[in-house]
Amino acid sequence: MQGKLTEIRYEIPEHRSSLEVMMNYQSFLKENEFDIQFTCSDSACLKGNVRDPYVLGQLIDARNGVSTSYFDHARYLLASADRSGAPVYVAVITGEDKERTTAFVRVVETKAAELDKIKLVTAGEMKQAMDRAGRVQLYGIQFDFDKATIRQESRPTLAEIAKVMSENPGLNLEIVGHTDDKGKDAYNLALSNRRAASVVSDLQESFGVAGSRLTSRGAGMSQPLVPNDTDTNRAKNRRVELIVK
Repeated sequence: MQGKLTEIRYEIPEHRSSLEVMMNYQSFLKENEFDIQFTCSDSACLKGNVRDPYVLGQLIDARNGVSTSYFDHARYLLASADRSGAPVYVAVITGEDKERTTAFVRVVETKAAELDKIKLVTAGEMKQAMDRAGRVQLYGIQFDFDKATIRQESRPTLAEIAKVMSENPGLNLEIVGHTDDKGKDAYNLALSNRRAASVVSDLQESFGVAGSRLTSRGAGMSQPLVPNDTDTNRAKNRRVELIVK
């Protein structure tokens, strides 16, 4: 899934508390049909021994040149909305430093996959690739942004996987998730593990494939097909792979 990132930072011209500013954002988002996914304030946003609010500002508003913007208070909100099958995410952090209040807003507008450009790989084509190379790369399984939730448009590809297994009762598969190079290694590995496991669960629960015939693992960004140097190439590396066991 592709997307657009917008970031805005500004100081509130008249002094208003970070709580008041955050409540205004929350009301605005709800009025525009956003679901509030998570909120926190000050030390409740942090774990471990680090309890100072300004640390949250350093983590989220990392390019802010004023290190004290979140010194007295820091409040965070994450909201999401579905816009014609393409989720939009809004993250807001507000902070106080004496008489100054700062707001930083990050908006991620995702773009649903252009499914007419993704060729459906049929069960017959999957079997041919498996006979030839022992594996097949699939791009028709789509997930929610930064999650392991399988999107509805993935159903045709999942149905073809179930079909090839039904037609070949001796076939056992390993489902492998792959990501591009955006993000940290450990995070991408964990995400790809969860996504591969979601595919296995869906094949079992929705299509009746026996769990004994399926295993899953994530490869993260470790096995790119092409260099991760363009958006087009990154899209080629984001895939689900079926490997014959």
